[in-house]
Amino acid sequence: MIHLDVRSWNSHLSGASEPKKLAAAAAYYNHGYLALTDWQTTAGLVQHAVACRDVGIKPILGTTLNVSGTPLVVLTTDRESFGNMTDLLTLAHRDRENPHLTLEQLEEAGEEGQLEGLVCLTGDRTGFTMSAIRAGRYEEAKQFVLNLKRLFPARLYMEQVHQLRPGDNRMLRLLDDLGGVTGVPTVATNAVRHATRDDYALYDALTCARLCINVGEHHMERPVNNQGYLCSRSRMAKLPFSVGALARGYEVAEMCSGTNLLAEKINPPEAYIPRGFSPDEFMEKLCREALPVRYKKGTANYENLGAAKETLKKELEIIRYIGNAEFFLVVREVMEWARTHGIRCSGRGSAANSIVAYLLRITNADPIRHRLMFERFLHKGHTGTPDIDVDFDSSRREHVISWLNRRFKETHTAMTANVITFQLKLAVREMMKVLGFPEPSLALVAKVLPHWSHKGVRVFQNDMAQALNIRPDAVLLETLCELVSQLGGCPRHLSIHSGGMVLSRSPLRYFTAIRTSANGTRQVEFNKDDVEELGIVKLDVLGLRMLSTISEAVDRLDLDCNIQLDIDDLPEHDEPTYEMIRTTKTLGVFQIESPGQMRLLSETQPESFRDLVVQVALFRPGPLQGQMVSPYIMRRHGLAPDVPHPSLLPILKDTFGIIIFQEQVLEIVHQFANYSHIEADQFRRLMSKSRDPVQMESKRPEFVSRAVSHMRKSGQAITEEQANQVFNTIAPFVGYGFCRSHAVAFANIVYQSAYLKRHHPAAHFCAVLEHHPGFYPTQTLLQEARACGVTVLPVDARFSDLQYRLERLSDEGGEIRYGIRLPFKEVKGISEEGSSNLVWERFQQPFASLEDMFKRVRMASDEWDALARVGALTAFAQRRGALWELGLLRRRVSQEASGQQMLDFPLVTEGEVPALPQLPPATRTNWDYELQGITAGVHPVSHHRPYLDKLKIRPLVELLEIPAGRRVRTAGVVVARQRPPTAKGFCFVELEDETGLMQVALPPQTYERFAKVVREPGLVVEGILEGTGGHRSILGQRVQSMQELLRGPHVGGYSGFPGQMAH
Repeated sequence: MIHLDVRSWNSHLSGASEPKKLAAAAAYYNHGYLALTDWQTTAGLVQHAVACRDVGIKPILGTTLNVSGTPLVVLTTDRESFGNMTDLLTLAHRDRENPHLTLEQLEEAGEEGQLEGLVCLTGDRTGFTMSAIRAGRYEEAKQFVLNLKRLFPARLYMEQVHQLRPGDNRMLRLLDDLGGVTGVPTVATNAVRHATRDDYALYDALTCARLCINVGEHHMERPVNNQGYLCSRSRMAKLPFSVGALARGYEVAEMCSGTNLLAEKINPPEAYIPRGFSPDEFMEKLCREALPVRYKKGTANYENLGAAKETLKKELEIIRYIGNAEFFLVVREVMEWARTHGIRCSGRGSAANSIVAYLLRITNADPIRHRLMFERFLHKGHTGTPDIDVDFDSSRREHVISWLNRRFKETHTAMTANVITFQLKLAVREMMKVLGFPEPSLALVAKVLPHWSHKGVRVFQNDMAQALNIRPDAVLLETLCELVSQLGGCPRHLSIHSGGMVLSRSPLRYFTAIRTSANGTRQVEFNKDDVEELGIVKLDVLGLRMLSTISEAVDRLDLDCNIQLDIDDLPEHDEPTYEMIRTTKTLGVFQIESPGQMRLLSETQPESFRDLVVQVALFRPGPLQGQMVSPYIMRRHGLAPDVPHPSLLPILKDTFGIIIFQEQVLEIVHQFANYSHIEADQFRRLMSKSRDPVQMESKRPEFVSRAVSHMRKSGQAITEEQANQVFNTIAPFVGYGFCRSHAVAFANIVYQSAYLKRHHPAAHFCAVLEHHPGFYPTQTLLQEARACGVTVLPVDARFSDLQYRLERLSDEGGEIRYGIRLPFKEVKGISEEGSSNLVWERFQQPFASLEDMFKRVRMASDEWDALARVGALTAFAQRRGALWELGLLRRRVSQEASGQQMLDFPLVTEGEVPALPQLPPATRTNWDYELQGITAGVHPVSHHRPYLDKLKIRPLVELLEIPAGRRVRTAGVVVARQRPPTAKGFCFVELEDETGLMQVALPPQTYERFAKVVREPGLVVEGILEGTGGHRSILGQRVQSMQELLRGPHVGGYSGFPGQMAH
């Protein structure tokens, strides 16, 4: 017999074992074939094919369809029938809530030939056939089978299952009889849902989770024993199957083993190649034509022309050997299309190591100048798609995707899937519900668990026991931990990848079913690793909001300021820009605006582009956890480099003996331990994919042995202790190593955004506010714009637009400068339609009065009130007066409509609006925050400054002049708060007042003591001032609520205190 009905854990709670484990079990029992028929998906088929290939058995590819509630197993016989199967699944998934097919849809598919080549099994015990027989509805079961026989003539089999359930013997006899009556042959399966008997508990738990029940509740779909495993032929032979039913498994297997899903090489879509050229010839032509352009005489790059020619020759040879030329041409074509349509784009990832990518303008990083390592990108042992990520202006990314769909055909393109697996906290929660823990217990345990951890649940068993007030070895807790530990890597569901787009030479139906999201996005059912096994190209089409910001700023300079700036040809070393970076005034600058980066900038003091490259890579988990940041800073400022062995110094010279980049790890493994480039890249891939220190540690003996042997042969004998020291230097990079080429690409954007902020702050912040590329709230960005000398203008019905815009201003000296006008979209309660109507009418003719505007613009009453309260109508009337006049206008228009006022006179006369007093400043701020979450006026803290001064609560700007180590007291609005898992329990809070921004670090004990207070929108903090140079932060010791402090009757002025984080 052959296992023809098998589900893996890719069936999403309908199977309990990964395909690799199922294939291993099949090989253990010497099965020559193994099917995978996951529930309504193709998601596990690539893993299944790879696993079967690795253990030397033939894969059978299929699925289980939900046809009007009954499972039907379908198996494919070739690639065309595979396409028919995926078409059925795609049709079924049009219903996203309950994917299924009706029998009528199946019949229509049969009439259109879409069932050709498919073998069908009537389904397991939950299917209609067996369910009807159990219920005594034999004739209905018979008619159902005959209907299926019409659809699958000569390829329908009556599935028989015996799992030692009561009634299984009788069911086999009745199915034998039904097969004889209908002429449908029987075939024996074991309806496999888990690989081994030991996996039964997990399968039962997942079934309960799927059915939303706990283990104490009965359900007919729950397994009653452990017999649904991948068993041996001898075990099946002992059961009362007929000889024919057992033998027919081979018959079906022979028929269905011809579908080969895996590819030996990538097959990119067809690129545009002129007639008479091969892909390699055309790519070489383009590269050689670009050499004198990229390495132009008279530029700094020119001295590298000779090295560039040699590098190009080597790269072309490797690309030709691998057969990837057409892929490069496809990516080039995509980026050329984007540029010709004004869409800013930038290639990054390890592709920036390639001079071919540089010459084709896929990337902008010169690999010769930046000493980038091509072997990190490609080598002769490389399989799969080259790693090329392309960032596009995020506001126009959808235009790129739409063009890709048109250019390469919609049937050949879709987004990659993200396989969402059970992370620790979710796994514990699901299994606790299954085991019947009450809801309050779930909440208690959640507090002691991180969302994600590679350490496993056992590390937290004592914490969980303490939270539940039970013994750590309690049976129920042991059972919980055992179930959770088995869920590592188990898929929970599929989601759409943020940017990975599949481009296929053949229609995707030959590889995968397609799912369509609510917004119409098409998605395959495989992740990026599976896509590589299929030989399909995955291009990361990513949206980067900072590219949108840069594009917008350059456009604003051109259109509003008549300044033409070539942002891709800036001065190489603009000292004012680097001075701004060194003084940590980088809020609004790409990648280096976080408080941690600002602190690091104050210590590293970057002076060149190369320093920016290091800066981007240094503030990452690898260097931070490897405690490499402090040594780097000390060595940068004069301490001699110290490396475990002198042979590493040339590799680590430009980073002062500190490992920062993945490429450095590759070179160390290659040169120090004599790994080939292929082996070194495999070593690097292990570090990138696995964040498990234990798995990394398993590589130590081989590394040490090879290093000692190689260095001895090269005349530089080393001890095992020295080799271990080198390995210790590498080990912290597990899962976190940063790619130098990636850092170079990002550093270019860092420099561009910093240059814009330093030299064109109005255009820069106008674009930053529009596209919001960072994490700071809008009010903080407005404060920073003011600090850079930019005037912020309030919402005004005469000038505001649908987006942020620049307005030309002139100061007393006549020098032209520009302010930023707030847009209508910032006002809560004003619809896009209402603001569009207003802007359109204003474009036709300026508004003469509030009445003129009211008559011409179609807006709801609450929209008009919002405009008045936010001060957008102050050109016609101050806020209170505008509200009064609007009330009169509404009443008069209502009277006119009812015929009470027929004469063509003004609706409101001058004397009807009384001279109301102006709103107090604090109330104006209050209304601004209520309606916008921001204010173009004074900062809310400034209303309380007189009282805060009396309490010796200093403005943040004053702290910059105080030496580090002093005890200080300050206050501000909470802009951000975070408690990252790598911070050892520290909580970081960003405070803002009317003078600036500063980070407060709360140690674990302080955070626990003031945890409730820290959630308040405004805080008063006491602590020790820390920092170097012009940068300061506070080590918090005491935290109070600013609201509580200001709530007393003795305090006048502003009565509310807005939090900014929600905006």
